[in-house]
Amino acid sequence: MQHFTYSQAQPAAGVVSSSAHSLGTVTSDYTLSSVDTGVNACGTLTLTFPPAPSSGQVITVNNTCSGVVTALLDTLLTSLGTVAAGSSPQGLVISADGASVYAANATSGFIQMYSRAGNGLLTSLGTVAVSGFTKGLAISADGANVYVALNSTNTVQMYSRAGTGLLTSLGTVAAGTSPRGVAISADGASVYVANYTDGTVQMYSRAGNGLLTSLGTVAAAAGPLGVTVSADGNSAYVACVNGVVQMYSRAGNGLLTSLGTVAAGASPFAVVISSDGASVYVTNSTDGTVQMYSRAGSGLLTSLGTAATGSSPQELAISADGNSVYVANGTANTVQMYSRAGTGLLTSLGTVAAGTSPFAVAISADGASVYGTNISAGGLHEYGRGTRTTVPAATSSTFSWVSPSWVIT
Repeated sequence: MQHFTYSQAQPAAGVVSSSAHSLGTVTSDYTLSSVDTGVNACGTLTLTFPPAPSSGQVITVNNTCSGVVTALLDTLLTSLGTVAAGSSPQGLVISADGASVYAANATSGFIQMYSRAGNGLLTSLGTVAVSGFTKGLAISADGANVYVALNSTNTVQMYSRAGTGLLTSLGTVAAGTSPRGVAISADGASVYVANYTDGTVQMYSRAGNGLLTSLGTVAAAAGPLGVTVSADGNSAYVACVNGVVQMYSRAGNGLLTSLGTVAAGASPFAVVISSDGASVYVTNSTDGTVQMYSRAGSGLLTSLGTAATGSSPQELAISADGNSVYVANGTANTVQMYSRAGTGLLTSLGTVAAGTSPFAVAISADGASVYGTNISAGGLHEYGRGTRTTVPAATSSTFSWVSPSWVIT
């Protein structure tokens, strides 16, 4: 993904290029002409134009590539309906290949398994049992394993994932008291669990067969809930309910070392990091805000202020392309939509209706689908992300302006 940001309302004419090849030409009339150089020429690129063009202006895509490109004209969500889950679904993950979705049902005693169709709709594959009251849920980047924190038994349940998407339990491993959030490093070598009552983060090494071995714990501020690991594997962050984010550096052996804390709002709940590693976002569930941070190379965070959400924001998710953030507004029964600027600042795009008591949000790696759990409604909400249209090879298409960002893939 190549990101290009222009500061003026209409970008000057010029060649859009990366270090590898010319990706296209942008003119003052918002025309992108792809250039087929034979080297990833039809790869993915994102162009962001702040502020948005005036009403009536258009974008033209001239596709001179040898294959079809897809234009993503906005990042708004459109409801596709709901699918049944168990009682109080909370944890929610999507496999990196986009084929499987899993929801941990807190009081039903199982994980609901779904297959995902090309149109984003889900089909139940049945359930697999858990050994306690579920909280956080995570899936490894290689898609081989799923892990769930069991709050009532102070353990983490481990599963292997078959090619069909079905899960098989590998047993449990001990955690601390009241484990909540679960995160897996991008290299798959480490798993981290926030122990809420203990005020610690449990560190595990992950074997090739998916089994976890404890590496001990590292102290956190009071009430650790959400946890995330940067894509480069160098940093981990934990949202702590006492109003801070705990920052850690991560060693090659998976051990974490505290870098101290940075202030958040009231009752931080969940935390995510952008795939480029530049931005970290935390929901402040009592304040009704998202705390925005920039991330330095050292892993230290600097606050960029807050963006308003609906009431009682719970979990949040950021798209792989880095353009969108979505937040489950727990008592507003909505999902808040944001666009993300190159600076990391968020701009609200409004809300879309959810079910009763939305809790978790997850985005497919291809960016086409968003899913949310509805605790009280006992179901999963399915959304399509953006308006997509194809541009055949060697043709040109013109689109009306929809939002301040668009993508060619």
